[in-house]
Amino acid sequence: MLTPKEIKPLTDTEIKSAHQTMANSRKFVLRYQAFFATMLLGLNSRVTECGSMATDGREIQWDVRFVFEGSQAKCTFVLMHEICHVIFKHHLRRGDRDPGIWNDAADYVINAYLTAMGLRGKWTEKELRRLDAALTGLPAASRPEYQMPEDGLLDMKYFGMSTEEVYDLLIEEDQADDGDDANEDGDGDGDGDGDGEEASNEDKRKGKCPWGEVKDATGDDDQTLTGEELAEMERELTRTLQTAENIAKGRGQMPGEISQAIEANDAPSQDWKDVLQEFLAATLPNDYSFARPNRFYLGSDLVMPSVDKEGLGNVGIFTDASGSVSGKEFSQFMSDITDICDELSPESLTLIQFDSRADHHDVIEQGDEPELIRRRSGGTRFKAPFEYASKEGLIEDFDVIIIFTDGGADDYADEPECPVIWASTGAFWGGTPPYGEVVAVKF
Repeated sequence: MLTPKEIKPLTDTEIKSAHQTMANSRKFVLRYQAFFATMLLGLNSRVTECGSMATDGREIQWDVRFVFEGSQAKCTFVLMHEICHVIFKHHLRRGDRDPGIWNDAADYVINAYLTAMGLRGKWTEKELRRLDAALTGLPAASRPEYQMPEDGLLDMKYFGMSTEEVYDLLIEEDQADDGDDANEDGDGDGDGDGDGEEASNEDKRKGKCPWGEVKDATGDDDQTLTGEELAEMERELTRTLQTAENIAKGRGQMPGEISQAIEANDAPSQDWKDVLQEFLAATLPNDYSFARPNRFYLGSDLVMPSVDKEGLGNVGIFTDASGSVSGKEFSQFMSDITDICDELSPESLTLIQFDSRADHHDVIEQGDEPELIRRRSGGTRFKAPFEYASKEGLIEDFDVIIIFTDGGADDYADEPECPVIWASTGAFWGGTPPYGEVVAVKF
């Protein structure tokens, strides 16, 4: 069995050289990249034995040997790569996804956008022509200030996607590979010595790339954060990003590619079920009344009390059925609506499908499943279901409105009296809605 090669400790001169390299990279970012600079100033710098660089959203961790053995240009690239992890909220958005595959997906997204800023890396001439056609103001040659290290994850097909989208594609690819492996006739005896063939748990957590890492955000005592704590950190980070973008635009240093990246990766990160449960926890019913019998039981011999307007009560569901919503998305909307009926038992549920118009509603009774017939397929107007509900005298009775959509519109009705939850599969045109809670539909 081979023994690991002994690693010679760095000399004081070499350690000093690594610190100077890191300082030079920071100077470059602070001088020439105003958007990245604002984000960098909010991150502490700490030397660790992490193998390369890493971030948890609070600090940039860096390994002295990694910086010393690399070039100045590569150090700057990896530093900007780690800042991008924070910009794209990767430390807050993993959820229950596999950490290694999440790191890979994040790397593909980041490296594509940094390359689009002028880091030519491994692009072929054909890919560059595609990129030039998609972007304006792309530099004609590589920038010498930063260069992606070897073994970086870079693939043109992921350019412009959100991290969640890339993650789902990587999962599908892994599952396809597992299926191919299972169909092969194995000739080995299974008695290998295991040298280098079984990745450690630490390596699996980091992903395929040997440099750069994003770690989950934790509390001050390194404790796991609750959903509400993560949501608050995300809201605070969003405000910081807006400030950084304003500063960069004022100095003429806001990369258009990064603006695109932020928008693509700004899809909501909380599942609508979690937010709805939190809403319920704060407004659980504590009083019932026979003065207004529960309408779900009016056709039976039972006379049951209704909630006295202190719980979930009457739910309005506005379902986007426009042409931009895929069949898979629409089916997921219907499945989630069924879950609302089965798991949350609202007093009543009114379903309105919409595209640019809305002209029909269904009242779903307890125990029934929503009808899966898609009634619309045109353009999208968020105002449409609000206008219809107001016209029919429905909106005043809603205790909460949940809007299932792909985010493909930017017109908004006046804010209703009741809470609103925007359950979206993607980013919203024109930015976050002016009211309500934005959450993710996962499918």
